[in-house]
Amino acid sequence: MRRTRLEDADGHQVTTVAKAVKVMNKLKVKQADYGLSLIPKCTPTFAGYAGQYLTHTEALQNKSKNTIHRECSCINNLNPVKEELRLRQINKAGVIRYMAGRKKHGTSSRSINIEIATLRNVLRHGIAEGLLTDLQIEGVEWLQQESKKRRLLTQVEIERVCETAVAHVPITGQMLCDFIRLMAYAGRSEERRVGKECRSRW
Repeated sequence: MRRTRLEDADGHQVTTVAKAVKVMNKLKVKQADYGLSLIPKCTPTFAGYAGQYLTHTEALQNKSKNTIHRECSCINNLNPVKEELRLRQINKAGVIRYMAGRKKHGTSSRSINIEIATLRNVLRHGIAEGLLTDLQIEGVEWLQQESKKRRLLTQVEIERVCETAVAHVPITGQMLCDFIRLMAYAGRSEERRVGKECRSRW
């Protein structure tokens, strides 16, 4: 007969009979549905395990260098808050507080969402390796991203760009100028005609 310590969702030992009964019932349900699979009592710290995750990702080469670099930057941002926490101690409440703190300091919603996506990837890797049974931050809502409205260039500005391109790099600058004017002024029929002229110059 196997014995296991009864712990709450954060990995702390339960201290009351009521909590012990609640945790025991959850274990019985898991045993009935999936077979009881016990996770380690002491999971790695986030900082240590995130480093292992990056090493694993680089070894598999299943992500681009830019993606790996971005995830590394996200983990560096997460570390000051999460580095001493063990994987099992990372929960929704802590993540929501982290997101609010980042937003308060002026971080964009898009950047925060990417950081949380990276955190999810690290935790999912922990699930795959049997360190966690489920994604404990499931249900945390993404921040709404506001798309920036970009103004259109005036005709004077467009011509200034074209003149500068031709003046500094005559050959490729003229190609760039043709494309800019094509996108700025041409309709569909005119677009096809100007496109042929551009190709003939090459």
